[in-house]
Amino acid sequence: VTTGKGALILKSIEAFIKKHGKEGHAVGEKLTIADLYLFSFMTMAVSGFFDGIPKDLLKDYPSIQAVRKTVATHPSVVERYKAEKSANPVFKVFAAVGASL
Repeated sequence: VTTGKGALILKSIEAFIKKHGKEGHAVGEKLTIADLYLFSFMTMAVSGFFDGIPKDLLKDYPSIQAVRKTVATHPSVVERYKAEKSANPVFKVFAAVGASL
């Protein structure tokens, strides 16, 4: 993932956000489905659930990280995950994202 097609995809996403996003958003300057998708997908990717994908995969992609932080700290998202009482560990991963960014 840190080389080859995976790295090319991440570089393309990073470049797209730099060109089209503002203030921690993937497209424009308001929260969109693109932000939510990136948050969900990228958070799951670096959660430690997948062998061979390092948790620090996104360290060289500040725009992707900014989108993740924007979504993770959005009041509605914070409240949603704070209210989640599921024993399912996937919710714990998302709930902890805001604190780790």
